[in-house]
Amino acid sequence: MAVPETYTLDHVILQDLDSTGSATALHTLGTLRKSTDGREFRYVLFTSSGVAAALAAPAILANTTTAWVVTSDTSDGDAEGGAAAGVFASVLTDAYYGWIQVAGEVNLAPVVSTVAAGDALYVGQAQEFASIGAGVSSVSATQFTQCAVAMTAAAGTASTVTLVLKGLR
Repeated sequence: MAVPETYTLDHVILQDLDSTGSATALHTLGTLRKSTDGREFRYVLFTSSGVAAALAAPAILANTTTAWVVTSDTSDGDAEGGAAAGVFASVLTDAYYGWIQVAGEVNLAPVVSTVAAGDALYVGQAQEFASIGAGVSSVSATQFTQCAVAMTAAAGTASTVTLVLKGLR
């Protein structure tokens, strides 16, 4: 019997969420797994481009023709405000396969600016989220792609928030 591409998390996947990844693919790239609490995870290949992954930081779709390759370097991805793929569920090793969270609540997500609960968030420049309502005075907010909503507030740089991802698929 074939296993569907999307199904409830099992114990093996839960263990993988805390790992630094695998040098060889253990699942099909792009595979989705759902948890009973509403979180969803996608299997990806990480390319660091010299910028290490950070726990709960944005994972960005890399500028490549290969599907489901992510980076943490905004200069190698779709740039600031671009295509968020999710957040890192663990600190993946460069060129390793692993899981990113693509939907549901994320705790301790880093933010680059002051954020109010309910603010729409996009991917900032330095592996952090930023509020579309704050810190975008020089660029039209329509250029930024909302990827999450802040559930808690944060007062400035080097802060963290709880956020809900929009279901990045």
